[in-house]
Amino acid sequence: MQVQKRGKAGHFYQPLALSSRKGGWYLVRFRPYRTVDDKIDGVVATFLDVTGRRRMENALRTSEQNFRQENRLVELSHTPIFVWRFDGPITQWNRGSEALYGYTKDEAVGQIKQVLLKTEVPGSSFQAVRCTMEVPFDGAGGDGAGGDGAGGDGAGGDGAVAETADHLS
Repeated sequence: MQVQKRGKAGHFYQPLALSSRKGGWYLVRFRPYRTVDDKIDGVVATFLDVTGRRRMENALRTSEQNFRQENRLVELSHTPIFVWRFDGPITQWNRGSEALYGYTKDEAVGQIKQVLLKTEVPGSSFQAVRCTMEVPFDGAGGDGAGGDGAGGDGAGGDGAVAETADHLS
């Protein structure tokens, strides 16, 4: 059995974390049992199963460590890599992006990608993609486009958006 003390040593009311032989974790709290005359006549021990919580905390800790490691690899890469929120600001900017675009990380992070780089891909805004993916329903029991599967919007009936090279020029 493994015991982890929580709180300051010597505090009677602080819970302890115990592990079972089968890998479960429990918070154990000891409280005095008092009689009607307010005399201590024993102890009450409560056990709370926190196995799921500990597993989630460990998974979160591992995920955060992996994220920091991957983030560090991106930062060290000489290949231009930057991350932005869809229709939002740039959130990551590495040294490869600094070399290619000429903006430091401090200058780029928080800026809107299209404004900073003076580029705009037609149909790439969130609203444009949302409008393209919406397929009107005609009530005829099809996909809203007379049953041809195309959806009447060029999306092929499944919501996928296709662009050709002449749209990008």
